[in-house]
Amino acid sequence: MFDFLFKRKSRSTTPAPAAQPAPQTTAAQEAKKQQTEQARTAALVQLQAISQDEAAVVSFLLACDFADGRLQAAQHVHTEAALNQVLAAMRNADRRVAKLMQNKLDAIQSLSRQQAAAQACIVAAQQLTQEAHLLANQVVELDRQAAGLKEFPPGLKQEFDSLRQQLEARLQAQTALQRRVLNLIAKLHELAAGDTVEQGPEQAQQALILLQAQFDDSLAQPEAVSLPRNLAQEFAMEIADLRKATDAQLDLARRQAEERAKFEKKAADKANSIAEAAATLAAQAAAEFAPLPGGEPDAVSGEVPDDAVAGEKIRPQAAPAPKEKPALVALSVEKIVAAIKGIEEALEQGSVQAANKLDRELRGVDLKASGLSTAQRDRLARVRSELGHLQGWAKWGGGVSRDELIKVAEELVAQNLEPNELAKRVADLRERWKSMEAVSGSANKETWERFDAACTLAYAPAAAYFQQLAEERKANLEKAEAMIAELRAHAALLEQVPVDWKNIVNLGVQARQKWQTLGAMERKHKPRLEAEFDAAYKVLWGPLEQRRKQEIVAREALIGEALALSPDQRSVVDQVRALQSRWQEQAGAVPLKRKDDQALWERFRAACDAIFAQRRAVSETADSQRRDSLQAKEKICLELEQAQPGGEQAVRQLLQQSAAAWRQTGYVPRADEAAIEQRYKNAVGKLEEIAGRLAREKDQMLNQALQKKIQICHALENMLVLDTADEARIAQLSSDWSALAILPAKVEAAMSQRFSAASKALQERDQTYIGVLLDNAESINPALLQLEVIAGVDSPEEFSRERLQMQVRVLQSSLQSGSKQPAAGEQLRILCALPALMSQAQMQRLVKILAVSSV
Repeated sequence: MFDFLFKRKSRSTTPAPAAQPAPQTTAAQEAKKQQTEQARTAALVQLQAISQDEAAVVSFLLACDFADGRLQAAQHVHTEAALNQVLAAMRNADRRVAKLMQNKLDAIQSLSRQQAAAQACIVAAQQLTQEAHLLANQVVELDRQAAGLKEFPPGLKQEFDSLRQQLEARLQAQTALQRRVLNLIAKLHELAAGDTVEQGPEQAQQALILLQAQFDDSLAQPEAVSLPRNLAQEFAMEIADLRKATDAQLDLARRQAEERAKFEKKAADKANSIAEAAATLAAQAAAEFAPLPGGEPDAVSGEVPDDAVAGEKIRPQAAPAPKEKPALVALSVEKIVAAIKGIEEALEQGSVQAANKLDRELRGVDLKASGLSTAQRDRLARVRSELGHLQGWAKWGGGVSRDELIKVAEELVAQNLEPNELAKRVADLRERWKSMEAVSGSANKETWERFDAACTLAYAPAAAYFQQLAEERKANLEKAEAMIAELRAHAALLEQVPVDWKNIVNLGVQARQKWQTLGAMERKHKPRLEAEFDAAYKVLWGPLEQRRKQEIVAREALIGEALALSPDQRSVVDQVRALQSRWQEQAGAVPLKRKDDQALWERFRAACDAIFAQRRAVSETADSQRRDSLQAKEKICLELEQAQPGGEQAVRQLLQQSAAAWRQTGYVPRADEAAIEQRYKNAVGKLEEIAGRLAREKDQMLNQALQKKIQICHALENMLVLDTADEARIAQLSSDWSALAILPAKVEAAMSQRFSAASKALQERDQTYIGVLLDNAESINPALLQLEVIAGVDSPEEFSRERLQMQVRVLQSSLQSGSKQPAAGEQLRILCALPALMSQAQMQRLVKILAVSSV
């Protein structure tokens, strides 16, 4: 039951050394040298013939006895299997060939890693080509991955370059498409500002149709998925607004044209009827107002001299129906003279209106009863004659001026002026017409209707435009009130738990944008609506601003956490990822103002980038250290593989030193960790096998030496007991004792003491020592039986009963002492050093015990 501790394998005997050949003569050495040279030449010729057959080259290399031939043959080995085969065979036989094989294997592995990395780059590029939306940072990451390769394998370089060109073309197509859409939106902005449309709403409508077609074509492109969504929304909103404005302008132009046609027709009809009536009146006037005899003008008729208007005279209006004359009043002569003087002064100043007023006052005075003198009457008649003459001139000039005003009013229709300018000019014409009535009197009805029709026709586009503005103002007023009501209704969102701040921001921004683009309203309503909108807007925006202040504090806290992280922590990357997730979650929940959000994000990103940069620097340093550690461990493995064992102690010392150096060496790259560990274990395993073999050989040698020393002591003790002392035999035994290997210290001391005691007793013929030998002989069998039980060696059959009793005693002893197995080494040393006579059978039993035990 204790076999696992004391049982040892049987040790083979050490082979006898071969006999040394006799020295050769000089001629024989020369002949041998020539044979060696011829064999080397023949081997090189053979190698040249089979250099293309790798299997034959490997066979030649493994069988070749010449180092140069093996090295040249190693140059023709290229496949990984053949390299491993040669390396395993030459590791402890030819260092140069082993190193060359190892270098070639390392090159193959490096090439394999390069090809695997290059293939990974190609797979990543192929995946990117299948992406619907290609991002620039994905291509940058691919380039960084490709740049990490020391050298791109030539066979894969062309495929990768082709895929990279496809990705570059897609990025350029996406950039060009975005630039095209942005240009289309810029053109819409130009159209909205009125910078490009100068020929009317029809051209604007055609331009919008062209822009819509170009935008639809852009959306049909393969890279349209890369366009930001806000571009399409912005384009749709812009073009819808422009179409609405263009349609309104087209509708206004159409209505203006219709109104103009109606007024032109009405004016033409009126002009025809006026012309017919004028022709009839002219004929009647020609017959009624014939020239008076003598050619002198009447003082009160108002006739204009012939030389003033090229023979044309101003025709007085038809006399009104006779009315009952009012009663004349009496006035003093001083007042009448003063009135006449006032008429004269007014005529001198050209104020026909003032003079006419004074004349009307005098016509209501009874001149006969006033007592005017003849001179005063003549003076009054002369003044009235001058007044009539001047009135005729004023009336004629007023008619000419009114014709000019009518002509100007009629020409306004064809000028296509802006509504405001058109209204201003029509108002100015009417104001001038009104001012002429004070100077030249009222015009006749036909002239006034003609002027009024011309002004109305000219003003029709402006009237339609101002009517449309009024309708739009009314519609905008309704829209404003609806927007304010809707904004007030949104206040209920603040009562939700949790509050959707993102939705509130969107609603507020949209409401502000709609309000700013609402359009004109009546001025009397605008202050009230502005105040109501601002109040409703603050109901939403006030809590939002307060929440944004709290969010800024929370973002500052996240930045502080990012700055407080230590790049040396193992979990710092996960912590940074968690902070970034929290940032994105908070940013999505509470949108900040763009400038605040951008500033905070830049600070947070800088803090995270700093951590990653430091981690990257540490990782690069760690990678460099790992590569250095890999080289150091490869050097340790190479030393172990190329070690030339000199003895067990040297092998054990080398293993201890390499183990200490291995433990002190840092980590290696993970990709090479398993391989280098296996290589080290293989090298250590081989050296441990060598050390075990050497230890077994040493144990075998020591056991043989112990057996011989026991036999020598036994021979001396037998000669003492039998009294057969022989000096020559004693000398031979002493010589054999000196030639034997030295045993371990305790055993060597015990055996030396027994040998010395036996030699001394033999020289002195010590009878007492003989008695000791005889007495100790009785304890040999019990001691051998106990050792056989402990060592698990079979005992002779005659001792079976004693063996069973001994087993019980040994078991009881082990149970009492608490150990699993009693110590056998000390008992064995005591038995070997015990001077006692032993039979041949007892000696054989001791040899068996020594074969499976150690002292």
